[in-house]
Amino acid sequence: MVAIIVHGGAGTIRNEDRIPRVLEGVREAVLVGWKELKRGSALDAVEEAIKVLEDNPIFNAGTGSVLTLDGKVEMDAAIMRSNLEAGAVASIWGVKNPISVARKVMEKTDHVLLAGEGALKFARLMGFEEYNPITEERIEQWKKLRQKLLEDKFPHWKKISELIKECPEVLRSTVGAVAFDGEEIVAGTSTGGVFLKMFGRVGDTPIIGA
Repeated sequence: MVAIIVHGGAGTIRNEDRIPRVLEGVREAVLVGWKELKRGSALDAVEEAIKVLEDNPIFNAGTGSVLTLDGKVEMDAAIMRSNLEAGAVASIWGVKNPISVARKVMEKTDHVLLAGEGALKFARLMGFEEYNPITEERIEQWKKLRQKLLEDKFPHWKKISELIKECPEVLRSTVGAVAFDGEEIVAGTSTGGVFLKMFGRVGDTPIIGA
């Protein structure tokens, strides 16, 4: 038996107009992952499925990741195998597919997690090209939310989560995939994090076991 599960973000999609695009994106990721799985590799299936989600700007991962408080992108991703091998990156920017960098961390280093500039330097060493994942849609959302902050409607940073609730078009959650190829289980996750997060914030996505 082989199987693959893909999710395009936990939680409720509050803007129903976006549901068809989300479902289509998840279907595409499943089909790509399934194609790889039939070739026999759960690891390849998970990576390729998540890359599809990262490349689709409807999701909060890779291209289309939400922006930090200072208008930048800091992405997290992790991949893990049932033999307990794992790799992850945190607060990485300037790459197209963080999940692929996480896989390289697992396969090419003695480490599990690389973060920030260190993760970016490693990505460049591995041949990942410069890429800007910021989209115009995210910039407009960021401007809208940041203006509300500047108007002192939400003067406390710890209340930013309340501000985000006023932006129903934002998909906030992590995307991911799990696959079984008959021999091993592989799981992967990727996210742009929380909109208007403080610079350097790392969530649970790249923390193995969290």
